[in-house]
Amino acid sequence: MSSAGEEIQIAASSTPSVEVQLRTFEAGLASYLDRHGLPSSGILTEVEERQVALGNLERVVQRVELERRSQSLYLSKYVAAAATGLFDAALNYLWDETIVELRNRVVQYDLTYFYDNAGLSTEKRKKVSTADNLTELTDSELILGAKEIGLVSQIGYKHLDYIRYMRNWVSAAHPNQNEITGLQLISWLETCLKEVIGLPLSTATVEIKRLLVNVRTQAIQSSDARQISTFFSNLTQEQVNNLASGLFGIYTRADASATAKDNVRLLTPFLWGEWMKKQDVALE
Repeated sequence: MSSAGEEIQIAASSTPSVEVQLRTFEAGLASYLDRHGLPSSGILTEVEERQVALGNLERVVQRVELERRSQSLYLSKYVAAAATGLFDAALNYLWDETIVELRNRVVQYDLTYFYDNAGLSTEKRKKVSTADNLTELTDSELILGAKEIGLVSQIGYKHLDYIRYMRNWVSAAHPNQNEITGLQLISWLETCLKEVIGLPLSTATVEIKRLLVNVRTQAIQSSDARQISTFFSNLTQEQVNNLASGLFGIYTRADASATAKDNVRLLTPFLWGEWMKKQDVALE
């Protein structure tokens, strides 16, 4: 008569390992393709590479809080594609999730500030102003604009731009015969989670958003301008430059209110002073 412990052990041992399950699925798919006269070799990434990706998955996805994770449809598709050996499709799903999240963050931040700093041509800038227009931007323009307004770090931007390049050349988005390894696939997932999907907004980013909203909607008194501008000293040189561009954009808009223009005139001297300080430090 077996004990309860032995029964549990027998049940556990009867469950096929991940490798066995992957190989069983692959054999079944190959047989199905063969029966229909379709190519069955060179379709799926090697099982060993899939094990590498899946073996590191749990640790990596912990970067995203459970509530956010439970809504990440593209990440589920990424895992499904990775498990079945379609790494090129997995990369495509991952990039789609990243782009969707970036667009959501831009909408929640400040669209005008984003468009003013996205490096768009003069002609294209005239055509974009709403959240719907974000789909008209290339992925390159989107991640550059996100970097310029502080939604993505400088290093994060470099990593994302590389993943964008790889998505264009080795994913299912375009015909190719390039191979992706398990380590590359899980590394790209970690980067996208760390730099975009699971990243909270920085304090400086939140403060800039609040300031831009106030500049457009509330009259700022000269006595309050100095107090309001105290957080300028916490900004990087790049953030100072981009905020100046944002304020300039508010001031020069055809529909800018007199209140908004007055606010910009009050705050600009303090921002300029901070810019000069940072320039002096850079030259030392």
